Amino acid sequence: MRNRLGLGPRASALSVAIVVLALTAASCGSSTKETAGTTEAPTAGEISTQEATTDTEPVAEPDVSTQEAAADTEPAAEPDVSTQEAAADTEPAAEPVVVGVISSYTGPFGIYGAPMELAMSLRLNAAGAAAGNIPVETVFEDDGTDPATAVQKATKLIEEDGASIVVCCVNAGSTFAVAPILAEMGIPQIVPIANPLGLHENPNGFVAAPSVNWDAERLGTYAAETLGYSTAVVMGMDMAYGQAIANSFTAGFTGAGGEIVDQILTPFGTQDFGSFFVGVPDADMVFGGYAGADAIAFINQYEQFGLKDRAPLLGHGPLITELLLQIEGPAAIGTTVGFYYTSSLDNPENQAFKDALAAANPDLPPSHFTAGSWATGSILLQAIENAGAGADGPALRDAIAAVEVDTPWGPAHFDADSGYIFGPTYIYTAVQDGEALRHEPLAIIN
Repeated sequence: MRNRLGLGPRASALSVAIVVLALTAASCGSSTKETAGTTEAPTAGEISTQEATTDTEPVAEPDVSTQEAAADTEPAAEPDVSTQEAAADTEPAAEPVVVGVISSYTGPFGIYGAPMELAMSLRLNAAGAAAGNIPVETVFEDDGTDPATAVQKATKLIEEDGASIVVCCVNAGSTFAVAPILAEMGIPQIVPIANPLGLHENPNGFVAAPSVNWDAERLGTYAAETLGYSTAVVMGMDMAYGQAIANSFTAGFTGAGGEIVDQILTPFGTQDFGSFFVGVPDADMVFGGYAGADAIAFINQYEQFGLKDRAPLLGHGPLITELLLQIEGPAAIGTTVGFYYTSSLDNPENQAFKDALAAANPDLPPSHFTAGSWATGSILLQAIENAGAGADGPALRDAIAAVEVDTPWGPAHFDADSGYIFGPTYIYTAVQDGEALRHEPLAIIN
């Protein structure tokens, strides 16, 4: 759905009601003006009434004093030329820039779509849904966590909706499936969350976060050098994201002297890990490379099958992202991850983001998914304004590459060689805090 206000297809009923009321008021005003300026022919009944009045009442003599007073009235003031000139100098409204957004509202990553849409809309609306004097329209689409569907939606956004920029995607498979199509059409692509390395092969591709490889490899080094683990079993989803973080953790762990006892990749969308857990060999620790619905099932069954008592669980940030943590429950306690964002970060932009999100939906916890969407909104606003009205794909691409913005995880700019935003890796663990769970910071790797 196209929306000039930055709101997606799930706009509230209140917003709709306000629009309806506004339209009704506008309609009534227009009708009133038209009636006041129109002379209608009187009906037969009205004519007879007028004639009766004429026969009954004598015509009043003109009031001479009133005429004299009218003659003494001051002439009408001359029009204010400066006001007219100012009105003439007012710039016409710029053509809107359409931003197409492909997210996941259904499928294994379906839990992320609506919160990410909300966060981006909040950031754009905070600026009046305009980059300077350039209106920004957003069109949101669901890829169903499926790369083939993402390709179809990307084509639709460009050819039918006229998107000049495409924000995509949550699923790494979708991200890389869409990239060559956008590159061929000269359309810039911004990925709102961490994705695997490789998007830099598309000169129009940007990731508003570090690569997933970046944090996973650092966690591997930390596990061997700081936590002192000598052996590890690596598990993960058998898809682009899962493979990337499994291999990167392995590189960091073995590079620091550790040994990988086994690597087990499970089909994307697995909800029953029993057959995989039975075959997990003994090791000092287990790395879990999971996200979305897979992460929820993995965390809970890891405890149910007794592995939590056998080996500590480490993972990449999405394993215990705030968006999943309360769903995972006590089974997540003690799980340690490495990632570029946690809601516990103390900086003004993170606080502004969390305040806006809490005001819009008090029940929605902040996470890297929503923080990344908020940051992407900031990137869009700055890039579109700097590129100027009517900018084409190359101009928008150059403007995106040059942005420097404050994000919920700190000041950020795109790396010139890769198109990713790199920064510190935060090591934290899940702890019980009253009735809820939260992230407890352990270390920062700069």
